[in-house]
Amino acid sequence: MPVPRNRTGNPIIPRPSANGAGSHETNGRLPSPSPKRKKESTPTQQSPKPRPRPKPKPDLPELAREPDLIAAIRRDLEAVGLVGEQDNGLLTYKIFSSRIQEKPGAVVTRGASGTGKTTLLNKVAVLFPSDCKIEAMNMSPASWFNTSEVHFKHKIFLAGERKHAQDDGSKDAGALLRQLLSERRVNRGVSTFDETTKGWRTEFVEREGPVAYAESTTSGSVFEEDLNRMLQLCVDESEGQTRKVVESIGSEYDPEKAPVDLKFVIDRHHEFQQSLRPYKVLIPYWKTLAERLPAKKVECRRVAQQVFTVIEAAVLLTQHCRPERDGCLTATVDDYALARRLLLAPLHASLGVGKDYQNALRLKAKVRKFVFSTPDVKQALGFDNDMGPSRLLKGLVEAALLVRLTEQKGRTPATYKWAGKAGPDLESMVLPSVAAIREAGFT
Repeated sequence: MPVPRNRTGNPIIPRPSANGAGSHETNGRLPSPSPKRKKESTPTQQSPKPRPRPKPKPDLPELAREPDLIAAIRRDLEAVGLVGEQDNGLLTYKIFSSRIQEKPGAVVTRGASGTGKTTLLNKVAVLFPSDCKIEAMNMSPASWFNTSEVHFKHKIFLAGERKHAQDDGSKDAGALLRQLLSERRVNRGVSTFDETTKGWRTEFVEREGPVAYAESTTSGSVFEEDLNRMLQLCVDESEGQTRKVVESIGSEYDPEKAPVDLKFVIDRHHEFQQSLRPYKVLIPYWKTLAERLPAKKVECRRVAQQVFTVIEAAVLLTQHCRPERDGCLTATVDDYALARRLLLAPLHASLGVGKDYQNALRLKAKVRKFVFSTPDVKQALGFDNDMGPSRLLKGLVEAALLVRLTEQKGRTPATYKWAGKAGPDLESMVLPSVAAIREAGFT
C-alpha cells in the first residue's frame, strides 16, 4: 500500500494532540507567558508544565498552523534543495527573519570553493518575498545613494561572494557596509553647486537601515572589522556531506521520486513572512546569560548582541501562538535552547576553538587516552593527512584546552593531554548550558 504524501513530497504524519510536547529543540508548544523565578525556600520546585497550545485563529497563515514550526521549516529547506547543513540553514532563516527588528543579524558562510557556501544562502533566501530582499554582489560608493531613502530599511541584503582582499583599497570599499551593519544607516557628504550663491556647498545624504546581511567567502582570512560584525557559518566539508550532495544530484533522475510542489512550499513561506510584525522582545534571563558569556575576548561585545538577536528571532517566528503583554513578547528558556544549539559552532569560530569545534567534540569523545599523540588524533578522526590534526591540536593548545607534554623529535610525535581533570566542557565555553539558565530560576 503506497504511503500517502503531501504536496512537499513528505509522508503525511498525524499531527500531535493540542497539548502534545514538541521536540526539545523547537518552539512547537506554547511557551509560558510570564517566566517566574523560583522561590529560594523551594529549591527543588519543578518547572510548571507547558500550557495547552491555543486553537489557531481562522486568519492565520498556513505555515503558522504547523504544530511544530521549526520542524516544518527544516523540511521545507530540504524541499527547496538544501542538502544537509540543517542547523546553518535554520540559523540563516532566523537571521533573515530578524530583518523586521531594529537590530537584525548578519552572517558570513565560509569554506573552500565548491562547498555550497552561496548555495546555502540562496536556498534559504528563496523562502522570503522578493520585495524584502536586495541582491548585490558589488556596489560602488555612489550606487548606495542613488536609491530611495528607505531602500535598505528592514531588508535582507544578499551580497554574494566577497574576496576580502587585505589591501587598503579593499578595506575602504567595505566602509559603507560596516557603517550600515553597526549604525543601521549610511551617510556621506557631497559637493553641489548652488545657483543662487554661485558657489559650492556640502550636502549630507543618508540612507536608512537596518538590514539582515549575508555574504559568503573562500578567503582564509577576513578583514577583522568586517568579521566581528557577523556570525561565521563554516560549511560542512566532510566526505559524508559530499556523499549527500552527490546522491541529491543523482536522485533527480529517480523514476520513483515523489514530486515536490515547490510553488506551494515557497508561497506558504512568503505568506508567513509577510504576516510577521515587529515586537519588543523581553528576555527575563538576560542578566544570567550576559554574566556567563566569555568576556576575555573583546569580540564578545559584538557577539553578545548576535546571541540576543537569534533568541529574539526565535520568539518572532512563533508570535502567532504567543501571548502578548503590553505590546511585548517574552522569551522562554526553550527559545534559548534552540538558539544555543544553532549558535555553538558560530560562537566557537569567534570566541572559542575556531571552526574546528565539531572536530574538537569528536576528539574528546573518541580519544579516551589520558596522554595521546598526533597519530592518535589522525586515526580517531579519520584525517587523510597530518596537516588537519596538527592544525586542530595547535588551536586547542592556544585555547588552553590542551597541554602539550612533549615536542616532536624526529619520528617521535608530540604528545598532549586535556587541560584539567575531566577535560574542557566545550559546549559551555561560549554559552551557558540550558540547565544553568533553568537553575537560575527561569522557565
